[in-house]
Amino acid sequence: MSNNIVITRQSKSKNKVIPNLFLAKNTSYLVSPQNKITQQIYNVITHKIHPLLKDIFHLGKGYNYNVITRSFYSFFSTYYLKRIQSYYKIFTNHKKYYYNVITFLTLLSYPFIGHTTSQHLSPKIHSEIIEANLIYGQISPQTELYYNNTKIPTNANGDFVFALPQDAPTTLTLTTKDNQNTKNWSYTVQKRRWKEEVVNGLPPKKISPSTEDQKRITQENKLLKKGRSNTFYTKLPLCFSRPVDKTARISSAFGSRRILNGIKTTGHSGTDYALPTGTPIYAPADGVIKVTHPDMFYSGKTILIDHGYGLYSSYSHMNTIFVEQGDIIKRGDKIGEIGTTGRSTGPHLHFTMTWFNTRVDPEFILTHYPCDD
Repeated sequence: MSNNIVITRQSKSKNKVIPNLFLAKNTSYLVSPQNKITQQIYNVITHKIHPLLKDIFHLGKGYNYNVITRSFYSFFSTYYLKRIQSYYKIFTNHKKYYYNVITFLTLLSYPFIGHTTSQHLSPKIHSEIIEANLIYGQISPQTELYYNNTKIPTNANGDFVFALPQDAPTTLTLTTKDNQNTKNWSYTVQKRRWKEEVVNGLPPKKISPSTEDQKRITQENKLLKKGRSNTFYTKLPLCFSRPVDKTARISSAFGSRRILNGIKTTGHSGTDYALPTGTPIYAPADGVIKVTHPDMFYSGKTILIDHGYGLYSSYSHMNTIFVEQGDIIKRGDKIGEIGTTGRSTGPHLHFTMTWFNTRVDPEFILTHYPCDD
């Protein structure tokens, strides 16, 4: 038994036994949870050390605190004997036994804390990293996450969502920050090929607006931008239902490079579903109605819905609107009917999805994040 690392004890009174953590190789108590003294230490680790470490290092729910317990016992080896002895000598004059033990064990566990914390800094990405997509993931709740110097909101569990725009760079860089570390994480972004579409027959003034019409367009854009600037954070939307029947024909895809009456424009901002006038439109997720407008220059009768955490959807060219600004709606609620108002050549729904002001591909989102029912 001479090679075993053991714990001695000293008795200061007949009725009180205090463990001596200065290790020796020549006495009677093996390190084992079944032993009375080491069971006391085990209890201190479980009930004192774990909460203390959580407060000091701000570790999240996902942290495995049993690592500390295993780490503690692993220190009782010949390899760590000299280190333990030198650390413990610093604290031998402490008057309070439990404070002595907590301080001692915290120092011993510090190398493990640093290693585990760095693991929790790494964002876990659950989505396909492809341009014009919503990116879902998770991070330690105590860690801040940034994309393009913008802080990404997270919920209590550390879940988050943000968007990659069309024509995003080939490398995505996320930055994590906590009390100890700031680190960049790089990911490869998959690129997509975008179609080119030719649309003719539009009224000339809808392609080249007058000065007065341009002022109107500017005001309407400000209204929509304001509607997308103040989101809520009560529930992170994880799935979406289709606003119209899945058999609806897509008359114009998101991101298509459009040539309108022979004039090249930017990529199409949403997905167009061609359906008869009066076809019902349904909310794809819970949310709050942020904007309703009876006649926008480009989009005609328009609705903007805030789904939370910066996710918004909009509905254009509608024939009828059944909701009002401020209404709280549920997924599947009927919000209006398809029409052909605004800049339109026929009845259809122009459906957009954005993370704040970053547009994503609605059809891709509906296909990759469907609700089970």
